[in-house]
Amino acid sequence: MFAFAPAKINLYLHILGQRQDGYHFLKTLVVFCDVGDRITVIPSQRQRLRLRITGPFACHLPVSSSNLVWRAAKMLYKMTSGPKAHAILHLEKKLPVASGLGGGSADAAATLRILTKFWKMNSYKAIVEERALTLGADVPMCLSSIPAYISGIGEIIQPVLLPSLSLVLVNPGRGLSTADVFKKPDLSPPKKNLREMQLKSIPIFTNSFDLVEYLSCCHNSLERVAKNIMPEICKCLDALSSQSGLMLSRMSGAGPTCFGIFSKPEDAQQARIAIASQYPQWWVQYTQTRTQRVEENFHIKKGRM
Repeated sequence: MFAFAPAKINLYLHILGQRQDGYHFLKTLVVFCDVGDRITVIPSQRQRLRLRITGPFACHLPVSSSNLVWRAAKMLYKMTSGPKAHAILHLEKKLPVASGLGGGSADAAATLRILTKFWKMNSYKAIVEERALTLGADVPMCLSSIPAYISGIGEIIQPVLLPSLSLVLVNPGRGLSTADVFKKPDLSPPKKNLREMQLKSIPIFTNSFDLVEYLSCCHNSLERVAKNIMPEICKCLDALSSQSGLMLSRMSGAGPTCFGIFSKPEDAQQARIAIASQYPQWWVQYTQTRTQRVEENFHIKKGRM
């Protein structure tokens, strides 16, 4: 049994303030891509629960209790006292670590999805959804991995219909500490016309051009401080902006991965080739956003924005 853990993209990210417990209030529009990690469950005769990590970015992750896959598995294991089949969890790590793509949260969510099936714990899905937030603010939205407006500290999720987007993802080849970036977020409000739109019903976009026009009124509150910490982010954005067919480029999440939205898939594919040739040490991927749920066993609960 295996589960796909797709990369998460913050098309915009507005930080509104901070709670006393350290969590930040935010508004964001997220989409998920057809590139990501993979979790496989392998039945085991001997070991009750074990984690194995392979893939191009495996060396950057610990095989310990701090790993989000391990934490998700242990949380699920402790929910019931009944016997459970022994298993080896195999994480194939294809996404860069600390990249702003929500890889760790996606891995944890995929672990919850696949082990819920493997251990036949479908009756516990509602409890799993509620406790997912304890693993991280991004984990609840990653359970179903569909386009959604997110608010609160990540627990208020409003699914939305969006067109599929052709993207190029560019990472400069090293990670960025989320904690460092969140120390001084840009708390400036979005442009006036976006504020007015947010007071109305949530807009639904049928084509990428209208969506990009909406996104142009937005920003990423973490981009400025991230650029100060890692100037290579500016190079990533410059590399994207020089490509034909680009409609919008921005940093995702806490960075440093940047994304470019292109008008046509062939433009995005050509841009990937050009950037990868110019910067062979970077991680550069062409991808498209997903419009369907990753799996059907978890459904995002709608919340009020």
